[in-house]
Amino acid sequence: MPYGGLDKKHVFFIYDVGGLFSQFAIKLSKQGHEVYYFTPFYENVTFKRYAIGLNIANVKKPLYFFQKLLKFKKEDVTLMFPDVGAGDLAHFLKQMGYSVFAAGLGDILEFHRDWLKKKLKELGLPVMEYEILEGIEEL
Repeated sequence: MPYGGLDKKHVFFIYDVGGLFSQFAIKLSKQGHEVYYFTPFYENVTFKRYAIGLNIANVKKPLYFFQKLLKFKKEDVTLMFPDVGAGDLAHFLKQMGYSVFAAGLGDILEFHRDWLKKKLKELGLPVMEYEILEGIEEL
């Protein structure tokens, strides 16, 4: 199969919150797919945040995520959220009928580790010893 295990060329949108997963875009583009790599920059409007992923061969870098996404049929697109931080957006897009690869609302497990550990204990699963520190002085 010439498209990395897929029967045909596909459109991938990679929404990379931290700007750490450009290798996904590179790999998918080398497999012949149409790839859009987006790094949100709204909270800190600087070119540096947007620039992550610019000039990668055969990878498109949209300035506005939804403006580009809405030009495609839902069934022709797979959305990838390889990092945590946009779980609600990934969940919403999945509810809207898009194919989504993401932690989704599961990113609560990363952001609220104390809650996770309490839930694991409630379920009888092993949990390493830990303590919650508040403030830098407690480190």
